[in-house]
Amino acid sequence: MELSFSKVGTSIFITVAGLAFLIFGFVGNQNSWFLMAAGAIFIGGIVAGLGGLNMFTKSVRSRVIAVLIVFGVVLSALNFKSIKDPIEFRTQKVERNDKVIQQLKDIRQAQIGFKSARNVYASDFETLISFLKNDSITVIKAVGFVPDSLTEEQAIEKGIVIRDTIYEPALGSVFSKFYTKDRDERYSLNIDSLKYIPFSGGEIFDIQAGQIQRNNLLVQVFEITAPREKVLVGLNKRMIKMDKDLRVGSMINPTTSGNWGE
Repeated sequence: MELSFSKVGTSIFITVAGLAFLIFGFVGNQNSWFLMAAGAIFIGGIVAGLGGLNMFTKSVRSRVIAVLIVFGVVLSALNFKSIKDPIEFRTQKVERNDKVIQQLKDIRQAQIGFKSARNVYASDFETLISFLKNDSITVIKAVGFVPDSLTEEQAIEKGIVIRDTIYEPALGSVFSKFYTKDRDERYSLNIDSLKYIPFSGGEIFDIQAGQIQRNNLLVQVFEITAPREKVLVGLNKRMIKMDKDLRVGSMINPTTSGNWGE
């Protein structure tokens, strides 16, 4: 009778624990894996209690409890995985997004340099990369010292300052020290891979360029897009659907801003 009471006491503890987990699961809005695991513990406690009261044979009780234990362990593992997966997804998404955003910034900088030289934006990467590698940008510099009492234009008229036109390689002019000092130092700048979306396995950014009308004027615009499926390839497909494409520029508005909240 003492052994039976001990078994009943243990079963009561397991049952109460299972019930507590169930209540916590419902109140805390836990997922279905957690609730089913809590239910398995609760049922296991009841079965153990009934076995302790000799309501059915020892072998039946042992088999039922064994099944419930395995069931609870499996569900607990699935519950852990369901919590772990979103955390891993967010970590990898942040890492991938950071690199893609930096590359979009680099492409934007290249487009701005292209427009300063050609008065239009490049509509394809071959043209843009060729410009960076082979072209020059005209730079007009003022040579001389401008006195505090004069403007630069006045100093030029008096011959104190002269303007000198020089040509700088497009690559060094576009990605100058002024620009590169603010780049994310975790990611190197590689012109040859500028068009490829990081982590995508060789997929290329979508690139568009053209002009739109604003206030009776034709304004040059461009848009570079990294579809979320290509940025997050290989990750949880259900979570990818909740994310957004990364984009810089716009084909409907004259902007060079990115959509990542810069």
